[in-house]
Amino acid sequence: MEMLLELTPERIKEAASFIDYLADRQRRHKIFVEETHAAEQEKGYTFDTVEEAMEFISNLKEWLA
Repeated sequence: MEMLLELTPERIKEAASFIDYLADRQRRHKIFVEETHAAEQEKGYTFDTVEEAMEFISNLKEWLA
């Protein structure tokens, strides 16, 4: 922190901008991890045939429309 006192205002702005960038990356990573863990907890679907899977996809498209 003492080093900041030695920097010019322009360099302090650059450092603040970089810190904002790092904080944003950390926030995005945290959201990604939380969403990934939530997705891993969801129940998956299994089908006995390709036809069943295709029918499920078709119905899903209709439900979302």
